[in-house]
Amino acid sequence: MNQLQIFSNSQFGEVRVATTENNEPLFCLADVCKILDLQTNKVKERLLQDGWNTIPVIDNLGRTQNAIFVTEPNFYKAVFQSRKPEAEAFTEWVTSEVLPSIRKHGAYMNASVIEKALTDPDTIIQLATNLKEERRQKEMLQAQAELQKQVIEQNAPKVNYFNQVLQSESTFTTTQIAKELGMGAPTLNRKLKDLRVQYLQSGTWVLYEKYQNKGYTKTKTHTYNDNGKQKTAMLTVWTEKGRLFIHSLLNHSISSKPKSNELWRNAV
Repeated sequence: MNQLQIFSNSQFGEVRVATTENNEPLFCLADVCKILDLQTNKVKERLLQDGWNTIPVIDNLGRTQNAIFVTEPNFYKAVFQSRKPEAEAFTEWVTSEVLPSIRKHGAYMNASVIEKALTDPDTIIQLATNLKEERRQKEMLQAQAELQKQVIEQNAPKVNYFNQVLQSESTFTTTQIAKELGMGAPTLNRKLKDLRVQYLQSGTWVLYEKYQNKGYTKTKTHTYNDNGKQKTAMLTVWTEKGRLFIHSLLNHSISSKPKSNELWRNAV
């Protein structure tokens, strides 16, 4: 919440206004009601519940009091409750002078401020410094938003790859992956064995514990004919994630991409 400002008018008197972090005005309800000949408590009952706040202010005796400050919509609701002829002129002053100045400069340049600026150069310097800092903060936020947008755009193919490819049900045999790497399946199996990725158990390649729960492989059952008898055997196949792991492990980019999966183009 920004510092309170006092807006003076020879016809209506003074109105205290605070501004939110988004530079939106909050009007002191007691000051508005005084100008409009309204009772603050009765006006408050008709206001939007989420349109007012209590802000500590210093009274004429130097004491700290909690005053009610209302948003712009509630300011208008208060004005509409007044039957005072000057209500329309008061609204015109606020909407044509006070609000446009706050939204453009972040402060109300009333006559006293202008007079002080003309006689005290430091006032002009301070106002310029405040505006420069506000502009710098705005530019910094815009730059951060643009950077975040670029990061999202750059990572989009990778995110799309992990969300769609790595979670797919496609599997590959060791022979298929070995062919992509320009070698035979025995050679690839031996390399993975030497790198302590897998070991042979009962005729089936099994991953070491370090790699077992990473989703690199799946086990499938296949049937085969043995002298006229149909038998079954377990076969270890590699998932999309496992396929990428092997290529990365052997520092070999995937050049032989499955025609059915164009996502590899952007994923590697």
